[in-house]
Amino acid sequence: MELENQKINNEFIGKDELINSIIKKLNSKKLQNSIILYGSKGIGKATLVFSIVKKIFNVNQNKLPSEILHQNFYYITPIFDEKKLQHKEIISVDQIRELNKNIQLTNLNDLPKIILIDSVDLLNKNASNALLKILEEPPQNVYFFLISHQLSSLLATIKSRCIKFKIDNPDLESFKKILLLKNIDINDEELNDLFYLTYSSPGNAISFVNYDFINIKNEILEIILNKELLNQKLIDFTSNINKNSNFFYIYIYIVKFILINILKCQLNILEYKNLSFSNEIFEISNLIPTKKILSMLEYINNNETEVNIYNLDKKIFIINSFSKLLIN
Repeated sequence: MELENQKINNEFIGKDELINSIIKKLNSKKLQNSIILYGSKGIGKATLVFSIVKKIFNVNQNKLPSEILHQNFYYITPIFDEKKLQHKEIISVDQIRELNKNIQLTNLNDLPKIILIDSVDLLNKNASNALLKILEEPPQNVYFFLISHQLSSLLATIKSRCIKFKIDNPDLESFKKILLLKNIDINDEELNDLFYLTYSSPGNAISFVNYDFINIKNEILEIILNKELLNQKLIDFTSNINKNSNFFYIYIYIVKFILINILKCQLNILEYKNLSFSNEIFEISNLIPTKKILSMLEYINNNETEVNIYNLDKKIFIINSFSKLLIN
């Protein structure tokens, strides 16, 4: 399960040299037809491409991605399911076939055609093969920008036909600048926690704020420190998390972060000692045996995918996971 798709800023912060180099080569028609931008989720890889697109097509940089309407630009992402009110899990072969029809049409201008696929990791097998056929013999003046969160998941034959650029996670200063530009109203302590909790992913950080990550984090720590399984706080907490898949995703993300850092603390290798809740992590590391921490983490890792795929009861899943930790 991923956080709902959102572009965090109108213009990419950083990587000016890469952006300018791509634009220069694109304008001079010296750019390779297929480019993969890879790196962690939520760090702005698609935003970087949108920034390029706006400059190539002379679109106001203040416009949102959804406002970029140009006949030479194609944005491919999972289709929104009107019944389920969420994006589908894959990019289908039909979407790639329809794209191929469109890019084969004669240009009505001299501008390049730019295709952004966000993300290529979501192509199913048939869609991947259909894309590969296009990349093998791409039309002239057509450029593919493929976003990947996990480069190893792509077909080797697709990777071999693309030049690849790794987009690094932003440093703390850039991370803060991005969130400030997005008018995220949090204090410095919370911002610092977000930087580490999300592994410096601004996209995830914004969703964490929107879904009250502070309360979720505090509830998890309090439940563990309370060491009582079926108390009212845990029941209320699981009921709230069960109401929304994004709350559940953030819960999974944060509880795994906490568990992993408890283990690191027990091994005396805690990396984030300046977290606002490092004292709680240290306290839990002395209260709960390593074996139980590992048992809860293993249960979550082994079952979270099935909970999402088959829409199983998240409340039962969360209680069962805590039982690995809190039952003697």
